[in-house]
Amino acid sequence: MILVCPHCSQNVILADSAAVGLVANCPGCGGSFSVGASDPVGSSAGPMIDTGYSGGSSSAGGSSMAGGRIMVAKLNLLAGLGFACLLTLLGCFGLLAANEIRYQRAQSVADEAMENYQRIIDQISNN
Repeated sequence: MILVCPHCSQNVILADSAAVGLVANCPGCGGSFSVGASDPVGSSAGPMIDTGYSGGSSSAGGSSMAGGRIMVAKLNLLAGLGFACLLTLLGCFGLLAANEIRYQRAQSVADEAMENYQRIIDQISNN
């Protein structure tokens, strides 16, 4: 049985389709509502159905916006972590590129020094 939470409009899936009149908690926002009724009810309306929600307030008087704010906060945190990972990777690639450039410059200086050394040896041997 699939119901729509009256607080946050999230789909709530219940295994027992004969649970009309019982109280369910939304796994998204934690709001309580009666199965088969469109208005939220208090927890004294009947036995509770486990929908997988394990935290928060189960009373109907709680803010229905709290679940949405929590979800937005989690998404913002994930986006921030993803952005931080991206910046870290870009920084690592930048360091690798800088080290490669430094190595090539050092190699170029070493090659030039070797050529100068060879010229000096050639001049000494020709005299």
